[in-house]
Amino acid sequence: MLSMSNTNTILFFDIIGVLGGVLNVICLIPQIMRMYKTMEAKGLHKRYFLISLCGFILDFTYLISIGAWAAWIPMILTVALFYFCNY
Repeated sequence: MLSMSNTNTILFFDIIGVLGGVLNVICLIPQIMRMYKTMEAKGLHKRYFLISLCGFILDFTYLISIGAWAAWIPMILTVALFYFCNY
């Protein structure tokens, strides 16, 4: 866990956490656009996987930086299962 005396480091990891959350929301846009154009929901867009992976990496970095061990272990399992089941 980071020392509270270094506010720049804390701010940096807070920004990483927010960016990770934003990417996890934005990653749905390519999939929604594809579903709207084709009027079917089969298959996931490759950009969805790329953007969501970036979001998960940023979220994971943030969780480690704040010492949230109980949160990142299930996150790793969820991401692994998600990608394993979709490839």
